[in-house]
Amino acid sequence: MRAKPRVSTFEFPPIWKEFRTKSQLCDGLVICNDGVEFKIHRAILAAVSPYFKVLFTNSINRDHSEASVARMDVPGDIFKTLLDFAYSGTCAMEMGNVKDLIKYADQYQILDVVQLCCSYLMEELNPANCLEILKFANQYFCTDLENRGRLFIRHNFFKLLKESYEFYHISAHHLEEILRDDELNIKTEETVFEAVKMWVNYALPKRKVHLFDLLKCVSTARKALLSAAKAKLAKMRKVEHKNVNETPNNEFSSFIQNNARMIMELPLALGFGTLSFSAVQEISKWHPIDEDPDCKEYMQDILAVLGGLGQEDDVDYINNYLFRPRIPYTVLFAVGGWSAGSPTNFLETYDSRADRWLFSVDTDSSPRAYHGLCTLNGLIYMIGSFCHI
Repeated sequence: MRAKPRVSTFEFPPIWKEFRTKSQLCDGLVICNDGVEFKIHRAILAAVSPYFKVLFTNSINRDHSEASVARMDVPGDIFKTLLDFAYSGTCAMEMGNVKDLIKYADQYQILDVVQLCCSYLMEELNPANCLEILKFANQYFCTDLENRGRLFIRHNFFKLLKESYEFYHISAHHLEEILRDDELNIKTEETVFEAVKMWVNYALPKRKVHLFDLLKCVSTARKALLSAAKAKLAKMRKVEHKNVNETPNNEFSSFIQNNARMIMELPLALGFGTLSFSAVQEISKWHPIDEDPDCKEYMQDILAVLGGLGQEDDVDYINNYLFRPRIPYTVLFAVGGWSAGSPTNFLETYDSRADRWLFSVDTDSSPRAYHGLCTLNGLIYMIGSFCHI
């Protein structure tokens, strides 16, 4: 891959580059660990790095004269790139050298180069390298890169599992942190279990001790809650065996108003996770789970809860972590519109992960149709509308 030049936000005097190119007015020498030597201008290096300022002025040993020769524990090709930045404000980087660049730029306190490296790595994030880059960002306290890396992992977790070799080498704590994230972009909880299975199987004898904690990251009850919610709805409406989707259209508005609590619970039911009772049974048969007393007991408890859903009224669908939905990656809003010959104030949302339309308990202030919608900074704006006949 061809190296990409990165440019500082500050303007560097062109004369500095000329001094370096022509070796004019040089007053110092840097000797790298591979024997490569560079004639330098101490003032210029001191201007871009507090480390070199202290080194050349002998600020620590004030009774000694200023130093003019420095022996550096850095490869010559990397130091040349750092010099390119010191004299011109630009440096060429690629995936092959960016890790060494950020390492030595951090070591020698050339913080602008550290920032340029972080910016470069943000642009190069992909499913194969995102875990390694995130680890790198943590090591060198690159907050922006760390945040971007975490966001990328959330949004591309499924591809990561297929393409990232680094996945098999992350710590149990890091994996648990990823899997517990409510913003993890997955279509099914089976993906979470497969991730646990892949990671544990890679080094089963050493990693099986972590299985119980990782198993708790799989939200096993989410799909089963759908049937429970439907049963609860039928009981509330005194209509046995009645599916929520079959509620008569002319009763739906009053139903929403009279059963707001139930509607709040329905989003938890309608497909945020997709593990059925039989799927949980299959997971329980995986031999590391079956052979671990804690895991086995945990899965038996889960199956008992799933088997009893919809039969009891005291199940806390909202606060029980088994039922807590992950936050949708993308949501489509449908506000108002034309229905049954007049405008409506209904607010509907479509969760692309669950492939479901959901009614919101909130409604628009008045019925509207033939309007435009746009979003900016997390807010939805409405432009124009037809409010009444």
